[in-house]
Amino acid sequence: MRLLHQLGRSGGTIISKCLAVMKDVVLLSEIHPDWRRLGYRTDKQADMWCSPIHQASRWYGLFDAAEVDEVMRRDDHLAFSDIIGSIADRCARQNRILVIRVFDTVDFLPGAYLASPPFRSTTTLELERELSLIEASTVRHPADVWASNLQFVPHKERLNPDGHLTGYRAFAELAHKTGFVRYEDFTADPEESLATLCRLLRIPYDHGWRERWQSYDRLTGDPVAIAPGYEIRPHPPKYLSTQDVELFRENHDCRRALELLGYDPM
Repeated sequence: MRLLHQLGRSGGTIISKCLAVMKDVVLLSEIHPDWRRLGYRTDKQADMWCSPIHQASRWYGLFDAAEVDEVMRRDDHLAFSDIIGSIADRCARQNRILVIRVFDTVDFLPGAYLASPPFRSTTTLELERELSLIEASTVRHPADVWASNLQFVPHKERLNPDGHLTGYRAFAELAHKTGFVRYEDFTADPEESLATLCRLLRIPYDHGWRERWQSYDRLTGDPVAIAPGYEIRPHPPKYLSTQDVELFRENHDCRRALELLGYDPM
């Protein structure tokens, strides 16, 4: 069982899109143990978002409609690990590689969904009791994650930079433990970064991803990155106010996170 840890607005959608087209990979997108309570979407992705059983059924045909209905009927009595375990079993029977793209924003960034998140991966905690896990992470510079979240995260008025950096440091510690790929490195050299990510997740690297990734759309997340025509290219740093630059520069959590992830000091 592979877990890919990512914070929202960190380039995770495009990286996951490329990973998902590797041979025999089944990638479930933005998954979290509390997925039934997290839904806020009203678009066509509403019942797919965070739902492992719907994604496994509709995207990969691992369950039929009756089996999905049975899981949904029994959901209050089924542990998250039971649902993921059943998906892993189906993948194993077909010699496919299950990768869970974890929705870590819930657990690490205060205000995005929870006022006081646990600052640890509840997905890992739920699954490691029953399943053998292989984990890796992808990261992006904390200033860019902060600036992007201010643009896109619901309830952005609940966000504050100190809380963001507390959570970001906790995630950086997780990434340092699992091994990680930086979004900035991926956009500069996607082949090398994907090869590293495959090595961390123990997935055979498939050079054919270049021919398949553009048309792949079985993902949740950034709709721009999901759409055909998206280009993998380096992006300039996002704008940060002078006040926030100074706050980030002086913040101990920020300095430690930058050190853990190999970024230059601000």
